[in-house]
Amino acid sequence: MMLQKGQKVRLTERGLKFHTSVSGQLAPRQKWEARIGTIARLIRSKTQVVVVWDGNVSLSDPMPVTFLEPA
Repeated sequence: MMLQKGQKVRLTERGLKFHTSVSGQLAPRQKWEARIGTIARLIRSKTQVVVVWDGNVSLSDPMPVTFLEPA
């Protein structure tokens, strides 16, 4: 899957499981399922991206592209 800067994305099932289990500070799962973000940056040979969620750079740490799917 080839993602590009500016593309709309959402978390895959694998990404949802990871982000809702790793940190208790994130929003409940129901809010993440409907959330759509925009790719802000591609890094490390396009294997990781930074996503802007709902106008905020939340989860500003790079995440693997395997956690995302086109929206």
